[in-house]
Amino acid sequence: MGQYYKPTIQATKYEDNRNLVRKLFVIDPHDLNYGLKLCENSHKNSEVVRLVTNLMHELNKQGWATQLVWLGDYSNLSFGEKADLYCSLKRSNMTFRKENGVIVSAMLEGFDGVIDMTQDHHYLVNHDRNEYINTAENVGAYSQLALLTADGNGKGGGDYWGANWRDVGLWRYHEISVMDKQELDEFLKEKSRYDHHHPHYKWVKADYHFDEIY
Repeated sequence: MGQYYKPTIQATKYEDNRNLVRKLFVIDPHDLNYGLKLCENSHKNSEVVRLVTNLMHELNKQGWATQLVWLGDYSNLSFGEKADLYCSLKRSNMTFRKENGVIVSAMLEGFDGVIDMTQDHHYLVNHDRNEYINTAENVGAYSQLALLTADGNGKGGGDYWGANWRDVGLWRYHEISVMDKQELDEFLKEKSRYDHHHPHYKWVKADYHFDEIY
């Protein structure tokens, strides 16, 4: 049987430094004319990956912390509890604007603003593992963001069994930020200045490449 995946973002931030606010964004790849199987929607140039990346970047700019899981329906995990998150969450409604047949912007239910789909933000920062990668160096066919956060891989048809398949899911449910080069440089500078008791963030250059070559 095939396994179906929906990228799911949990965004959290404190309002008035007291109340924790939580939002969930559930992306249905069908809305972007992609299949639901992992290898159908996780290619590095897919509009599903572009939407998730740019949405996370916009949320981060607004002060939201973001956790991501590319959630398969055979997964038993959720954010903080054991449940079938895939079946229990309603997808977020989306509208798009196209130019010459290409999606250039999107609006998503629950998100305050317009998502610019023309941007490329190459740096993924994992705050739980204290590491970051530059997706512009990705020599594989598949998105590092999608496969590193996939939950349920190996349990259904359409899952990923290519190079480095054991790394699939290493980042699922972790706090991840999406940055451009200037934002990353400023972030690392602030970390080195103030967070002397925390591990330094390391650049992971050669790891996490996913391709169909075994």
